Amino acid sequence: MKRVQRLLLWAVAGWILASILANRAFISGLINVSVLFDLLENRCGDLSGESRGGFFRMIALRFMQTGGLALICAGRFASVGVRIILFLIGACASATLVILTWTRGAGGLVLFLCASLPQDLFYLASWFLLIAESVEYPQTVKRPYQRRIWVIAGLLCAVGTWVEFVIGDWILKNFVSF
Repeated sequence: MKRVQRLLLWAVAGWILASILANRAFISGLINVSVLFDLLENRCGDLSGESRGGFFRMIALRFMQTGGLALICAGRFASVGVRIILFLIGACASATLVILTWTRGAGGLVLFLCASLPQDLFYLASWFLLIAESVEYPQTVKRPYQRRIWVIAGLLCAVGTWVEFVIGDWILKNFVSF
């Protein structure tokens, strides 16, 4: 388990570095934060609960992400790939939080916590389960509960998709105004 805890430092490093770089880019005027917020807002509008196509695109996207992570964890270069994925997970979450905070102030933090964090908890649990399993059982060792872990990871991903599509959309419609 200590190996898994050490790997989490890569996600924290991604979070910190992305936060520093995003803030620096916004302060210097290199990137227009309002354009990024408009893209984020349009993405949320495209995936709203009114269209079934958006729901199925969301399911396909999240399962492709989870499947890609599972392939990286099962591959020969799992130790490097897992570190890169964790770094990118931290960086994406941090960049989203920085964009929302820059455009909405404290309301952006509330928006991040209410509309993004609930589903991310399920996705992160699914992904960290796959990562922990690959780190604790190297490729040469027989993995005793591999099928169960894959089923649990798939179920967590499905619940995360439902939370993102139903609960997140409900929160955005009823409590948060863009």
